[in-house]
Amino acid sequence: FITQIYNITVQRNQIFITEPGSTSANQTSGPGIIFFHPNGGHVIRHNTIIHIGTLPGGVHGGDGINGSTNFDFQYTWRDTDIHDNFLQGATDDAISLDGNACNLRVWNNTITRCNMPFSVAPVMIGPAYIFRNIVYDLERHWTGSIGLVKCGQNGDGNVYFFHNTAVIDNLSFGKGSPAAYGFTQWGSGDPSKNIMAINNLMITNGPIVANSNREPIMDYNLLYNKFISSYRTYWAQWGTQTAGRQSYTNAQNLVEFQNMTRNMGAPQEMHGIGSAPVFVNESTKDFRLADGSPGIDQGLVIPGFNDLQSSWPYAGYAPDIGALEYGMAMVPHAMFSVNKASGLAPLDIQFIDESSGAIESWSWDFGDGEASTERSPLYTYNTPGKYVARLTLSGPGGTSMTVMDIDAIAPPPNYNLIIDTSVGGTVNPTPGTYTYVENTIVSLSAIPASGY
Repeated sequence: FITQIYNITVQRNQIFITEPGSTSANQTSGPGIIFFHPNGGHVIRHNTIIHIGTLPGGVHGGDGINGSTNFDFQYTWRDTDIHDNFLQGATDDAISLDGNACNLRVWNNTITRCNMPFSVAPVMIGPAYIFRNIVYDLERHWTGSIGLVKCGQNGDGNVYFFHNTAVIDNLSFGKGSPAAYGFTQWGSGDPSKNIMAINNLMITNGPIVANSNREPIMDYNLLYNKFISSYRTYWAQWGTQTAGRQSYTNAQNLVEFQNMTRNMGAPQEMHGIGSAPVFVNESTKDFRLADGSPGIDQGLVIPGFNDLQSSWPYAGYAPDIGALEYGMAMVPHAMFSVNKASGLAPLDIQFIDESSGAIESWSWDFGDGEASTERSPLYTYNTPGKYVARLTLSGPGGTSMTVMDIDAIAPPPNYNLIIDTSVGGTVNPTPGTYTYVENTIVSLSAIPASGY
């Protein structure tokens, strides 16, 4: 979408970007949705954006949703809603919010396998509200580190992170990464002075905060860092040269972080929780809090975001921490892969369910009149043709559907080769009838009979 447009709605699209998007180290991979100087009034919702493949060395990654340019005071992401999208595999930021970002709302998005879910480097005007999003399983595509939020570049606009769930402790995807950070700095300036983080649930395998200057304003968050078992770093980390902080550069745990920030006159996470949450079913990415989990009824009431008059009223004594209120139905998101999508009939295909959320049933329509309710069925297309395989999920939070094209190719025809020596002579192969597939090259040799 090009320069200075207003009131554009982008909804219910399936967008696939196949990597590598560039073969030059000076170029970048492609974004899923991009607005140039986009003015305001936009809505981006209910889209599926998937990057497929990996990047060659030196190629800058591409964003899932991007607004250009980064330091735009006037246009970028003004008066815009971005919600209910599924983004997978973005080779840079899943959602880049750099720019004006005045009255920007980003909520109920699901993000996975990207370098960095959110960039606010910088938010120039604000306010930007990023709330009730779910992030899991980051993947390092082209930079040396991964994390939840990219901060920096001296933005002055306020950014509010409320009620997000981020489970980013798995470092095994793609090229691997030494750590997964929470709030991390990119570029110059005071990266987090304008950021407030409340009622978020974050599981990392690296520093919760990694900035050279001050940390965000943080409280009522559930913060669990698994670094002790896999990557030796700090629970919170910032540079040693910041004025007045030479003696308070790093914290090893939540209690130390609380005490150090209190001693510096800017206490953080006085109501924070440092223990591991318990989810309903982490293996299926159902990140609702289970009975008895830390975080239930331990959040802060935020008018408009979790009070009884909001669209997300809390149900207990106080709001729950994270994106999902206890008892709230998590919307499923349908996603599957196959071992192959085309081949000669009869074509055996293993469908592999990769869906997330609260799921009660799987319904497969293979496009040829046959169906299955297995989670990951094996199916054979016996008749050549082009088919659309469809997966529909049902759960307490609703339904979700996705499709994939399948091509069962007709095998090439067979031809008979008849070798006859009734007039004499010898041949190789010996006389007889041979059947060959079309375009087969056959070698023949013959010695004619006497007199020929």
